[in-house]
Amino acid sequence: MTPEETKRQESLGGVYAFAAYFLWGFMPLYFILLAPIGPWEIVVWRILFSLVFCAILLTVTRTWPKLIAILRDRRLVFWTIVAGLLIYVNWQVFLLGILTGHVIEGSLGYFINPIVTVLLGVLVLGEKLRTAQWVAIAFAALAVVVIIVAYGS
Repeated sequence: MTPEETKRQESLGGVYAFAAYFLWGFMPLYFILLAPIGPWEIVVWRILFSLVFCAILLTVTRTWPKLIAILRDRRLVFWTIVAGLLIYVNWQVFLLGILTGHVIEGSLGYFINPIVTVLLGVLVLGEKLRTAQWVAIAFAALAVVVIIVAYGS
């Protein structure tokens, strides 16, 4: 890849990231509109649409054989089920929080999660962070403290 293509890809990645976070910020408003159907049904529809999307993606990318190989390995199936259950609990708790008026608390959980994930990577997996990454973690942690203090007062 040429330097120009690399720069274009990086710029495009930034645009995609901004769009994703922008849409994510409005998601609680969308879920509040769906409140009459309830959080359980919202998650079921999300699971079904995700299944259809993944099936289409597997077909377009012609990667069904890789999925079949995973399904033949009991250990991988077990850990995939565990991951799926954790994601289910994550979504259910987030939706229950939003639909019961705890948007700030639910959003704060999503804000804290990456910080905890990075710290687990450092402590458990021995990942090494550069100085700039530590500074970013410090800013994120400071933002969490500011939100907690501001919300608590």
